[in-house]
Amino acid sequence: MSNFPAILTDEKIKDSNKDFRNTLFSLDQNSINKDNFAHLTRIYSATKQLDIRNKILRLL
Repeated sequence: MSNFPAILTDEKIKDSNKDFRNTLFSLDQNSINKDNFAHLTRIYSATKQLDIRNKILRLL
């Protein structure tokens, strides 16, 4: 079973959402697997916010 947060799989959520940001910044590398790797790359591609992009790069 995956412990990847469902809020990060929602394609319609905005990256300025407080819960989205808190969830993303609380992730660690143990939460990432090959199935949810695609969600992080989608978020990385969609956002222009450098802090979010840097966090995703550190996770991958």
